[in-house]
Amino acid sequence: MLDTHEVICAIRSRLKDEDYTALRFSEIEILDTLNTIAANLVLEFKLNRVQRHKVLQERTDFLFCPHLLGISSARFNAVPLEHATDLEDTTILSLLIKDGRLSVTPFAPGLLAVSYYAYEPINTPEESIALPEMARLALIYGALSLLLEVPTDEANINKIGMFSNLYRQAKFLFTQYLNSLYGRDHLTSRVVRV
Repeated sequence: MLDTHEVICAIRSRLKDEDYTALRFSEIEILDTLNTIAANLVLEFKLNRVQRHKVLQERTDFLFCPHLLGISSARFNAVPLEHATDLEDTTILSLLIKDGRLSVTPFAPGLLAVSYYAYEPINTPEESIALPEMARLALIYGALSLLLEVPTDEANINKIGMFSNLYRQAKFLFTQYLNSLYGRDHLTSRVVRV
């Protein structure tokens, strides 16, 4: 979990917003940008996976998935669902997705189990961002490049390019961190005997 206030301070220091009476971007703008970048990172790196299940008995039963960003897998009565739709009454058994509510179509009673990616947006700096500590730089530089797209001065184009490159480098470092954490290749070590 990342402390939102620390991330906002890091963004403001890189924007050189020392004069707190005339800030370039409001706190709400920065929070919105942080939510956008955090949601992108969650989807890109498949973070914040949540598993839920529910027995569907009636056509009006739904599995509610708050803050749904993407679906990793879905099973209905232990059979993987390979199709997803927002249309009811299809001919192929599919996962029905309607505003974060999930069911199956054509409807049949049974157990729906879903694994999905979620990100709950932050509304105040007192809340924590649901990302690991290693994602801090990617979040900061992604937010900076997105914030500077708002025209405030003519030097923004160079700054956007610089922060975009830093964002790519931070994402690369985060990828390396996740690979070393979850990769299977590093579990064995070579011993060299002389």
